[in-house]
Amino acid sequence: MNQNLRVLVFDETPLIGAVLKDTLEPEGHVVLHTADAPSALDRLQEMSFDLLLLDAGAAAETQAEIARATRARRADAGVVLLCAGDLEQAEGLQLRLGAERVVRKPLDPQVVREIVAAWRHAATEPIPSSPRIVVVDDDLMVLESVIDVLQEHYEVRSTRSPLDALRLLGEGPHEILLTDLLMYEMDGMELIRWARTIRPSLLAVVMTGYGTKESAIAAVREGAYEFLEKPLTPALLLQTVGRAWRSLRNELENRRLVTELERANEQLRREMAERRRVETELLQSQKLEAVGQLAAGIAHEINTPLQFIGDNTRFVRDSLDQLLSLLDDALGRRSESDDAETRRLAARIKEVGLSFLRKEIPAALKENLEGVKRLDGIVQAMREFAHPGAAEMTDLDLNRALNTMVTVSRSEWKYVADMVLDLEADLPPVPALPGEINQAILNLLINAAHAIREVVRDSGERGTITIRTRRAGDSVVLEIADTGCGIPEAIRDRVFEPFFTTKAVGQGTGQGLAIAHSVVVRKHAGQLTFTSDEGQGTTFRVALPLRPHADEGDG
Repeated sequence: MNQNLRVLVFDETPLIGAVLKDTLEPEGHVVLHTADAPSALDRLQEMSFDLLLLDAGAAAETQAEIARATRARRADAGVVLLCAGDLEQAEGLQLRLGAERVVRKPLDPQVVREIVAAWRHAATEPIPSSPRIVVVDDDLMVLESVIDVLQEHYEVRSTRSPLDALRLLGEGPHEILLTDLLMYEMDGMELIRWARTIRPSLLAVVMTGYGTKESAIAAVREGAYEFLEKPLTPALLLQTVGRAWRSLRNELENRRLVTELERANEQLRREMAERRRVETELLQSQKLEAVGQLAAGIAHEINTPLQFIGDNTRFVRDSLDQLLSLLDDALGRRSESDDAETRRLAARIKEVGLSFLRKEIPAALKENLEGVKRLDGIVQAMREFAHPGAAEMTDLDLNRALNTMVTVSRSEWKYVADMVLDLEADLPPVPALPGEINQAILNLLINAAHAIREVVRDSGERGTITIRTRRAGDSVVLEIADTGCGIPEAIRDRVFEPFFTTKAVGQGTGQGLAIAHSVVVRKHAGQLTFTSDEGQGTTFRVALPLRPHADEGDG
C-alpha cells in the first residue's frame, strides 16, 4: 500500500498540530489539524484519513461523531487518543471508541513515529479468508453451545459481558458479532451501536430467546444483519454466519478497491499540486530574475549620478567654509574704515540676509548629504536584493539580510506601520541560499504590512512590525510580529497552501507564504510556524539550522 499516510488531528491545542506537522510531513505524510468539529467533518466529506489522533478531553458526543465519520470513510482507520488529564478515564474512552492506544501530552516525536509505523503495519493485513467472530451471551449454556458449533470452522472469542466484548473488539480486527438481545450490563442494540463506533464494517447477528420476535426484527431494522431465535440449531447457525461472511467479504473487497482508487487519486492530486508548486516557483523565480536584472540596472544608473551629486555637494560644503572664512576677513578689514563703499556693502549684507544664509546653506547641504546617504543605502539594498546569490549554501549574515529587506520593502510598510528591530548582536552566520532566504523574508514582511493595512483602513491607527533574531541551541530564530488583523482560526490550516488567499481577485496570488514555507522547510530543513490572535496580530517564527542539511542546495 502507499506508505504516505493521511492523518487527521482533532485537538484544540495549536502546538499539537505543529509538532505533528513538523514530525510527519517531512516524511511525506499529510497532516490536517483542526480544533473545530464542523471543519473536521467537512474535511471527512472530502477525503478519507488513515489515522485519527483525537483529543481525549473533547466532548464525548464530538469524539464519537468524529470517530464514526473517520471510520465511515475508511473502515480500518486507526484511532489514537491524546490525553492531558486522567489516564484512567481516557482508557475507559479508549474501550468505548476502540482506540488503538492512549498517548500522553506533550507529544514525543519519536512516539508519534512509532504510532504511524504500527498503524501502517496493521493496515497492510489482507482481507482474512474466514471471519473472526465475537460471541456475547450472559447465558453460559447458550454461549458454550454456540462456541461448540462455530469453533470447528471459525476463529471465535467469547464473553458473557458486553463491556468485555468491546474490549475484545478493540484489541484487534473482528468481522462478525453474535450477541444476545437482553443482557444485564447493556442490551444487544446498545452493544451494537458502540461496537460500530469501533468497527463500522462489523456485521451483527442478534440472538433472542426471552425477547420478543418483534424486538429482534426492530434490531435488524436498526442495523443488525439478521436475528436468530433460541434455541439455536447448528445448521441454521452455520448457514447464517456463512451468509453474513460472504456478504461482508464482498463489501470489504469493494471498500478495498475504493480505498485504492482514493489513494491513487490522492497521489495524483498531490503530484499535480507539486507540479503546480514547482511551475509557480519557476515562474516566480523567472519574474524575480527579470525584476532583479531591472533593479540592478536601475541601481547602477542611479548610483553614477548619486556619486557625483554627493561629491559635488561635499565640494560645495567644503568650499563654502573657505569662502565664508575669506568673506569674514574681507569684512573685518572693511569695517575699519567708514567710507561710502563700506556703508554700501553693509547695506547689501543686510539686504541679502548674510547671517541667515550662513546658517541655512550649511544646514541645507548637510540635509542633502543625509538624503544622498539614504539613497545610497536604498541603492545598495536594491543591488544586494537583485544579486542572484550563490547556487549552493553559503554563510549568511541574517541581521544584514533583514536590514536589506526592511529597506527594500519600506514602501509597503512606511505609511501604515513603525518598524522595530530587535536583532541579537554577534548572531552566528547561517548556512543558506541568500537569494531564497531574502525572498522568504520579503514575503513575510509584505504579508505583515498588508495585515496591518487592513486595521489601519478601519481604525486609522498605525501598527507596528517587530523583527527579532536570536540564537536557540543549534538554530537561529527569526520572528516577524505584526499588530494586524490576525488569521481566522478556520483558515489557519491552509495559510501555506499554494494559491490559497483571502484577498480579493487581483490583490493576491496566494504564493507569498507558500513560497516562504517551501524555502524555509524544503530547501533549508528549517521550521516556519506562526501564532495568531484575531484582531491582535500574528507572529511568524522561522528557525534555521546552523549546521548545513544533508540535502543542502537541493530544491
